[in-house]
Amino acid sequence: SSGAVEPGDASPTLGTTIVWKVLSQSKPRLAPGLYCHFHPDGMWVPGAASNTGPGSIRHKGSGVTPSEMDRIAASYLPNPNLCYLLRSKGERFPFLDPEAETFFEGTSADPGDFHASQLQSLAFVERWGYERLEASGIDIGRQVFSAGSAAASPVFSQLRASVLNRDVFICHHSTSAFGSAILAATGALYGGDLRSAVQGMTRIRERFRPQPVTTDQLDEIYVSFRAACARRGYA
Repeated sequence: SSGAVEPGDASPTLGTTIVWKVLSQSKPRLAPGLYCHFHPDGMWVPGAASNTGPGSIRHKGSGVTPSEMDRIAASYLPNPNLCYLLRSKGERFPFLDPEAETFFEGTSADPGDFHASQLQSLAFVERWGYERLEASGIDIGRQVFSAGSAAASPVFSQLRASVLNRDVFICHHSTSAFGSAILAATGALYGGDLRSAVQGMTRIRERFRPQPVTTDQLDEIYVSFRAACARRGYA
């Protein structure tokens, strides 16, 4: 239901946590923290799951909806402050450390600034995850088809596009229920051709492209983010 259909297409889910999935023509060798599913269309879907994600975001202030806070945070991006978010102790991917804990570096001026640093951290973790997947020999293309409630945020989606330096797509109805409907329609209406069912039933709602100037700034902060993680043994 995310719209991913070609080998190399990434299809992350951004709900409480971050889950990575990539379509692959062949089954890759799996490094620690990675797993793989067989795709109904004959491909493979290597991926991984993190303990961090939108459900780990800390909120300051009251009476502001998440979407409003995202809009406020947009003016603070890119953000010099660094953090890694965990709801409880321990991380499983993109690094394994049962003792890992949330950290913050830098001082936020206000709730919008604080929120921006957290959105940026999640985008950095997503990028780190793709780098881990690529290091295992998994080819990842230039397109990211997102699912999950947090993917609906245009501010977060634009940030992710620039951090990942890839186009980020949001489809209508990118839910597991609609995915099940696509699988059912594959046999009933598309003669068993899943690719045709996906292409015929999904529609792109929004497309976010990397912003070159912002991408360059985020690349520099990403290096600092990885260094802050490494100082704590998160590697």
